[in-house]
Amino acid sequence: MAKSMKNLKAFVYVSTAYSPCSETKFIQEEFYDPPVKPRKLLSLIDQLDDKILKEITPRLMKSNPDMCMFTKSIAEDLCREKASELPLCIFRPASVLPSYKEPAPGWTNNSYGVAGVLKGHGLGITKVICANESSKACIVPGDYCTNALILSAYYTSKSWESESFDESEFEVPIINYSNCTTKFRVTWGSLMNEHKKSVEKYPFNDMVSLPHLRLINNYVIYRFLAFIHLIIPDLLDTGLILIRQNTRFKKYYHKLQRYLTAMIPFFTQEWTVTNNNINEIWSTLSKKDKKLFYCNLDDLNTEQYFEVITRGVRLYLARDKEDTIRKAQQKRNTILFSYYVGYALLALTLLCLAVKLYIYYPYFSYYFG
Repeated sequence: MAKSMKNLKAFVYVSTAYSPCSETKFIQEEFYDPPVKPRKLLSLIDQLDDKILKEITPRLMKSNPDMCMFTKSIAEDLCREKASELPLCIFRPASVLPSYKEPAPGWTNNSYGVAGVLKGHGLGITKVICANESSKACIVPGDYCTNALILSAYYTSKSWESESFDESEFEVPIINYSNCTTKFRVTWGSLMNEHKKSVEKYPFNDMVSLPHLRLINNYVIYRFLAFIHLIIPDLLDTGLILIRQNTRFKKYYHKLQRYLTAMIPFFTQEWTVTNNNINEIWSTLSKKDKKLFYCNLDDLNTEQYFEVITRGVRLYLARDKEDTIRKAQQKRNTILFSYYVGYALLALTLLCLAVKLYIYYPYFSYYFG
């Protein structure tokens, strides 16, 4: 379809910053060999049935942690094969978070990314994730990412038109877009801490318990704690059944757990993604274009942005309106008070048991030796 467009200015393939993650921890703006060549994979799909394909898929993926990364790396290689025929560019964004300013502060419609984890935390359902809190989080705001994507198309078009070259020698631009080498550097630990502070300021109206998230960098301990915390959505759904309401917590929790399990390699490992090409494009823009297509991560206010994220997740994913913040704060205070009362009763019970054991200890020692 692209090849049939006579006036095509730019063809931008949106990949991911993690597409070469199985090859290197230092991802540069260059092609990497895929786990399997595109034509070979297509041939296998044509010749083998689904059952055999399912059995050999793990061997084809090799060390790729995720099917998305596997297919993205193969698609990039297919783009490399067709580079001589199209004004082609590969754009590799990091994990995309809610928007900072456009089309509205905090806007998002994705419950499966990092925003989904933040939603679960804000509701008090997600209590533990398997993550290394000191690992860098490769993240970018959604509107910044869109602007960088538009600039990538502009750059590709200009490169294709301005160069007097043989088309077979066209070098495909690869444009990474990540915060790894910018001043906007955050770890998974700092990201969750900033979100925790924002959630205390803007609590979710539908929270079922106090938001508290623990980062565990051990898979066995994580699985054990995740199983223990499954009791909470089970109890909530049991309560809904008793009052003849539709269950919703357990289904959401299990869906979130599947995503969290798939994201373990990215939460526990660390990659560095270079940003040289987008920096070069940015330096050539006029002041007017910089204002229109702002994507400079160096100037991003971390604290302010994470507050915007929390309010966006609250509004667009949890469907809590702005005028419910006060009501949610009252609900949070009620839950917090019940926690304190519960802990006080538990402490009092243990104290009473200790006193009784102390009083009756001589009798126990006499009768039971």
